[in-house]
Amino acid sequence: MDKQFNLVTVLEATQKRWKPIAVISILVLIGTFIVTHPALKILPPKYESHSVIFPANLALSDRPYLFEASSAIDVQLDLFGDKHDVDRLVSIALSGQVLAELVEKFNLIEHYKINPQKVKYPLTAAISKLKSNFKAYKNQFRGVEVWVTDKDKEIAAALANEAVAITDRINRSMLMDGRKRMLVVLQKHAENKQQELETLAAQMTSASENQKRTLEMKQSLALEQLTKYTNMLDQFQLIANEDISTIHVMERAYPAEKESSGRLVLMVGALLFTVFVLVLGATVIHVMSK
Repeated sequence: MDKQFNLVTVLEATQKRWKPIAVISILVLIGTFIVTHPALKILPPKYESHSVIFPANLALSDRPYLFEASSAIDVQLDLFGDKHDVDRLVSIALSGQVLAELVEKFNLIEHYKINPQKVKYPLTAAISKLKSNFKAYKNQFRGVEVWVTDKDKEIAAALANEAVAITDRINRSMLMDGRKRMLVVLQKHAENKQQELETLAAQMTSASENQKRTLEMKQSLALEQLTKYTNMLDQFQLIANEDISTIHVMERAYPAEKESSGRLVLMVGALLFTVFVLVLGATVIHVMSK
């Protein structure tokens, strides 16, 4: 006779041996409840802290909005950034640069009890450990939530707040780098126009009357362009030196008052795994006994 597994066989085996399956499952659930009880301190405590931030609308601090009233009409007058700003913040928060800085600042190699003598790459090990206890994602309100889990509730809150601060700093640095590159371009254009004016002035001394009229037109155009570049340069220098924040912190992270709900997950997981193993075992025995 062919021995095979199917839903009918599983149901028959479970019905035949439901009492031992139920008893053992209940015992495992009770055992998990006892083992995971905070009072016994068998498992290390887990505390979660989180911070909620929203990206700032960086266009509000850009040159057209600040200095050109006609151009500012086209600027989106929204206090918060768009979905691209949100995605950028999430990417930065989850980056290795942020995690590495957190490991260094909070000495997480020692906090996670990683022995540099036994672990070949302790920094990588600490980053990997932090990554498993660190979450950053976009919520349904176009905000970014940063969650940190740790056995120390004070450190969990401090890690979340510091992650937000580092993310803001990196994002602001990217913005300022772009503005500084624009400063270099404008400076170059202004220098070229200044040299052009000096060259035209030198040519005027030996030019004929007809040539002078042409040179004067060129001088007027070059002077107009130089004035434009100089004004833009002054404006970019002002906004490049601004110490702006690229985020709005809606909720800072605070130390949790109670442990996270990981206990319930462990209990449910243990129960489901036990039921699965018992049903599988009962089915095997049922099929083999036929």
